[in-house]
Amino acid sequence: YEATVRDGGNLMGSSTACIASLDSRSGRLCVANLGDSGAVLVREGRTRMLETKEQQHYFNCPYQLVCVPLSMRLRMQGGDLPAQSEVYEAQVKTGDLLVLATDGFLDNVWQDQMMEVLAAMHGKPAQDIAQRLVELAYAAAHSMEPSPFGASAWQHGMRHRGGKPDDIAVLVARVIHSPA
Repeated sequence: YEATVRDGGNLMGSSTACIASLDSRSGRLCVANLGDSGAVLVREGRTRMLETKEQQHYFNCPYQLVCVPLSMRLRMQGGDLPAQSEVYEAQVKTGDLLVLATDGFLDNVWQDQMMEVLAAMHGKPAQDIAQRLVELAYAAAHSMEPSPFGASAWQHGMRHRGGKPDDIAVLVARVIHSPA
């Protein structure tokens, strides 16, 4: 990130970030999350072992990494730093599922819905689980049914009915034992 900002030239953009690292020797999972993307580690399709929390400056304004062109840096400032990420750690076991998702998923799919899919599809290939979760989020984003985003809006004194069309990305990884 720092090299991109320093050498970015005319690059402009912003992004939340959720990065996971697994130490294959110790089984220690480390997740750094900045903003409203997130991660959930689920054991046996039913128990949440790790769950990130969103970081927002105010409603619908998540922490983000920002890059602006050199010519605009004096006029435009802002953004958050990687050091502001919240760090989570957990011990993984063979069979655990790690779900990394953007806000387009998290704003549209209730946690209970996600857990139902993970429990029902626990033994299926990770790619199939991710595809099902994306389909669920896409349908919810274009629905008038209540959504997590709508519930959060309500808590902040705003009305929002239905889903929130947005970027939807979901990665599902299964922890497997790999002999050395």
